[in-house]
Amino acid sequence: MTLFKLNRTLLSGTLLVIFAHAASTTDGESACVWAASNSLNQAIALYSKGDFAGCSALLTTACQKDLQGDATAHYYLANALSKMNKRQAAYKEYVTAKSLTQDGALASYCQQAIDTLSGATTSGANPGGAAGKSGDKNGGSSLSSESSAATKTQQGQAGSQDRQDYDALYPDPAKLKINAAALDTAMVTIVRRSENTNFVLYQIDQALRKLPDSVKQTLQTGGLQIIVSPTLVDARPELAADRPTAYVHGGGYENCPGFFDGTGKIYIPEKVQYRSNVAQLNRRVLSTILHEMGHAFDHYQSGLSRRDPFAQCYTDDMGHLTMTQKTKHYYYTQADAGPAECFAEIFSYVMNPAEIKYDADAADLAQCFPRCLNQIKKITK
Repeated sequence: MTLFKLNRTLLSGTLLVIFAHAASTTDGESACVWAASNSLNQAIALYSKGDFAGCSALLTTACQKDLQGDATAHYYLANALSKMNKRQAAYKEYVTAKSLTQDGALASYCQQAIDTLSGATTSGANPGGAAGKSGDKNGGSSLSSESSAATKTQQGQAGSQDRQDYDALYPDPAKLKINAAALDTAMVTIVRRSENTNFVLYQIDQALRKLPDSVKQTLQTGGLQIIVSPTLVDARPELAADRPTAYVHGGGYENCPGFFDGTGKIYIPEKVQYRSNVAQLNRRVLSTILHEMGHAFDHYQSGLSRRDPFAQCYTDDMGHLTMTQKTKHYYYTQADAGPAECFAEIFSYVMNPAEIKYDADAADLAQCFPRCLNQIKKITK
């Protein structure tokens, strides 16, 4: 069975529309509701395929008109903006969504995102802010000037590390200075070079550097190959007419950012096509390749995701999920592939904790599967 990383989808579009737009009393209101529902469905489909720009453009307009009071629409807009590294705009939309929703789970998701973005945008700032004890002209600080300076230095270093982690997760090719000769390409096969090849190789190199020696040794001993090509179809022409099984909103392998073929090969395209748009640079190679390495590690360890103790951890975690959480993370809770996809995704978080820190979806999935998270930490030490 072909396994691959699907761009995270938060909730089923149809289900959302049913709950968010069920009420109408007149033909005119029904037409408005239908139009709003249609816009939200389209936006969800765009988001599901990774077309965050398309989703953002559609919802930016809709949230000023028919969907102005719709918490779900503002939430998806916030997620799309966050994926595009527009953190301040995303923060505003999360706040709006939280203020509009009466759903406790959605409010919690919004607050998690708000907290995450607050941390990303204020790293290095004094946590105490300007508030201090009354009568203390220095803002209530009891630190000496030397210890205060040391604290500021530590905060600055933490902020610098935060910036590095964030930039690694969402790299800007225009700002990267890549030393191609220094990249780890021992497991990489290049189908055909292009102007984007080094950008992809750089992210693969970053992923390999994050692996513990034992995990990397397992992949090398198993004979893992990482195939890089301009598009997936360039490497596997027979996939041109196929559709990945879990792409419930449509699309084909031209929309897929990478996959593990189940035999020992990971395919990573330099460009990905979203809906009918022209192919765009595959910017999320780091998270994708780590997810696919999770599948490979699972494969070389004789199916860890299907055996105890991980299988029991997965069952226990699933038993504590609400229907809202199961729907939100449907890709990782599906009956057949759920355990393997959950294993691979959480594996990527263990290898790169910055995902949990800067991606609200990842943070929530990790919280939903704490036993699985701890088990993968144990087996990958």
